[in-house]
Amino acid sequence: MHRAVRIILKLFAVLSAVGLCALLYLFSFGYFAPVPTVGYLSSERQLPYLDLEALESELATQEISFLPVAVNQQDYATAVNTLLEAKVNVVVVSTDSGALDETLLSMAKENGLSLILVGSSPSDELIASYDKMWYVGSEPSLAGETLGNAIKQASEQGVVLDANGDHLLQYAYYLSEDGPYYQTMVESALEQGEHYGLFHQQLLADAESGEPLAFDTATLVAQPQPELILATNEADLRTVHQVAQELGWLTNETPTALAAIAPNVKQAETLMAENLCFAVAYYDLQAVTETVAELAENSVNSSYAGEDMLRCPDETGRFYIPFGMISNLPTT
Repeated sequence: MHRAVRIILKLFAVLSAVGLCALLYLFSFGYFAPVPTVGYLSSERQLPYLDLEALESELATQEISFLPVAVNQQDYATAVNTLLEAKVNVVVVSTDSGALDETLLSMAKENGLSLILVGSSPSDELIASYDKMWYVGSEPSLAGETLGNAIKQASEQGVVLDANGDHLLQYAYYLSEDGPYYQTMVESALEQGEHYGLFHQQLLADAESGEPLAFDTATLVAQPQPELILATNEADLRTVHQVAQELGWLTNETPTALAAIAPNVKQAETLMAENLCFAVAYYDLQAVTETVAELAENSVNSSYAGEDMLRCPDETGRFYIPFGMISNLPTT
């Protein structure tokens, strides 16, 4: 009887030792470590700066959970507390203005969390205030540069015509949503053309103020026909195309060329498929999302998030993603 008890006790001791070794082994490989989490705070306007589904899917492949939190100015503190309770490692912040809530910035600094901003670029002062803050996105000037290159190519290939032979690009633009962001797109496109010697003259504008005229048939019927018209979103391009068509500018011997800018590649493809313009520059949503995912993964797994990245940041910590381009121009 005693011998049987001793055998059972020895067996129990062996099993306990094996179990303890297994636990230590699992601990050594981080089996019981909390799952790393990336939080996301939406902007007030909730503009599509990121493909959230694609971001969540990519993070899941690295066993990183994703916690999106809708936020507005009234409940920012609540949203930040939600992220703290979830013990997030990284916070992706969508910003319409480039500003950052002080509560969030203080929380990140106190807890050593990485911040990845998307949308409008933060100021130099803000991004320099925290060494774990990054920006991934683009600038309106980059959209203009991309479109300007296409305009120059179209001019060389006879798609944008010099109808009166004055060696000046007679252009117009339509902006239903005025503001420096869209204005910069147009100006940058024209400046890029000038860089290659394609100088321009604005039409369809008020003679005194220089402001564009109302874009409708009644207002423009007595105006000279532009050689090129630019639009910075889908709705404006459709308006431009309809009015230009009604005025006969698209079907005469010297048709007006149209070009546009879109918020993503799908919309750009749609505009081109409908033959509304000869070129569309688009915000590269996929490239922005891929860079954010890679940066977030590095922030979780590395002491320096910006190392070994497919794309490189500038000296301030900004990852500027070029605009993409779709056109019907022959490749050279």
